[in-house]
Amino acid sequence: MDELVYDNFAYHHSVIGSMADLDAASVDDVRQFFRTYYAPTTRYWRLRATWMRRTPGRVRKYFGSIPRQEAPKAVDLAEPEKNAERRAKIDDKLARLTQVEIAYRIPEATNPDSRALSV
Repeated sequence: MDELVYDNFAYHHSVIGSMADLDAASVDDVRQFFRTYYAPTTRYWRLRATWMRRTPGRVRKYFGSIPRQEAPKAVDLAEPEKNAERRAKIDDKLARLTQVEIAYRIPEATNPDSRALSV
């Protein structure tokens, strides 16, 4: 469904990626990914640090030696304007029942209304 609905790469694929992507990644690719997105400057680490505020000594002990990294570039979440309906039909000989999926566009994830609309 995501491939049909979205054009922007950020939404166009599964969040966990594909086996083809994982198979194509080198050790250096994975290392760079972790340096970029799991460094102390990223949102994940800031959230963890906030959660662990009661234990600053432990945070310094276990994470203090990790060098600070430059924050990654913000991801462009903009979608091009859609002016037409998109449909797809998939025939699955093993399916016993018909499945119908309907999707509507909502604002990008950074929009304050996106969480309420996704419910």
